[in-house]
Amino acid sequence: MAHFAERAGVAVIDEATLQRWLQQSDRTTFLFDVRSPEEYAAGHYPGSLSAPGGQLVQETDHFASVRGARIVLLDDDGIRAAITGSWLAQMGWETARLSALSTSQLSKRGVPAAEVPPGPQAEEISPAQLAQQLEEPGTVVLDFTTSANFVARHIPGAWWLTRSQLRQALEVIPPAQRYVVTCGSSLLARYAVPEVAALDR
Repeated sequence: MAHFAERAGVAVIDEATLQRWLQQSDRTTFLFDVRSPEEYAAGHYPGSLSAPGGQLVQETDHFASVRGARIVLLDDDGIRAAITGSWLAQMGWETARLSALSTSQLSKRGVPAAEVPPGPQAEEISPAQLAQQLEEPGTVVLDFTTSANFVARHIPGAWWLTRSQLRQALEVIPPAQRYVVTCGSSLLARYAVPEVAALDR
């Protein structure tokens, strides 16, 4: 399996390389633990985020929201990181896996609490108001949810996009008199409001 990952372009790095990458200010590096959430909670590498391999492959844009970022994977047997890494590499991501870790290195326990700052203030409309606006030309709905969520359910006529690709997306999406932004939790949509407004000038 390691040979398969290597052929796909998945590098094997040590802790020193990982720390150097994490300290680079001009490039984002994500560090994901591809084991199960239960294994992660029982003991994980400091600074890593839980992202079970299959879920990471299916919803990469949700976990790694920065375009062009590096992805470093880790586990406790090398097999799951190699499998997940090979898929991500074939999808075009620069991917590496951390060399074998000992149990003592998986020292952090529990699940880190998400530090989410308050979202920016934004004008809100109800579903009924949106439905009324969509009956007339000039309104475009932008959906910033994950691709998997968008495929499962979305507002008819909505455009799916990510914040990192907003500028390129607005060059393709028809011009509108008003944009309505949404996502699964409304949090990403709030952050997107000023970005859409700035590019729509």
